[in-house]
Amino acid sequence: MDQLVEQIVKREKRAKDTMIRIITILGFFLLPLICIGLGYVVNFYFIVIAFFVFIGGIYVVWYIFSSLRVEYEYSIVSGTATVSKIIDKRKRKGIIKFEVSKIEEFIEYDNRDFDTRLFRHIYYAAGNDPTLKTYAATISTEKYGRCVLLFTPNEKFLEAMRPHLQRQIVINLFYKRK
Repeated sequence: MDQLVEQIVKREKRAKDTMIRIITILGFFLLPLICIGLGYVVNFYFIVIAFFVFIGGIYVVWYIFSSLRVEYEYSIVSGTATVSKIIDKRKRKGIIKFEVSKIEEFIEYDNRDFDTRLFRHIYYAAGNDPTLKTYAATISTEKYGRCVLLFTPNEKFLEAMRPHLQRQIVINLFYKRK
C-alpha cells in the first residue's frame, strides 16, 4: 500500500514582495495622473483614457497583490517526493520531483550560502512557520542535475521520508539531533 503524506507551508514575506507592492501602488496612481495632465496639455481624450487606465489598474493591482500570496506543497508517495508552488490557490507549478533515495546530503539549514558553482540550481521552498526547521537536501538527478532544495518539512513528512533515505543520512538526521 502506498503512503501519501502532504504538507502545505506559506512562503515567508520577502523584501522583494514589498518593493513590488510599492511600485504597483505608485504605478496605479501615477499613470492616471499623467494621462489627466496630458489631457489638459494635449487633448481632452486623455482624461477619458485616464478613467479606463484607473479602472484597469484596479484589476492589475488585485492580480499582482494576489500573486504574491504563495504556498509550497510538499508531497511524498512511496519514495517519490514532489515540491509544488501554489500561487493564490489558483495556479500550481511543479518545482521539483525526485526520488528520496537519491538524496546525497540532508542537513539542517543554518542560513549559509551555497557555492553556486557546485550546484545547477538552488530551489528555495521554505515556509515561515517558526516551529519548523529549515532543511537542505542535496539531490542529484538526470533531469535537474545536482541541486539543493531548501524546505521546511514537519515531523510527519520527515517520518515518511525516513524509510527511503540512505542509512547514514537517517543516523545523522534522526539519532544525532541536539
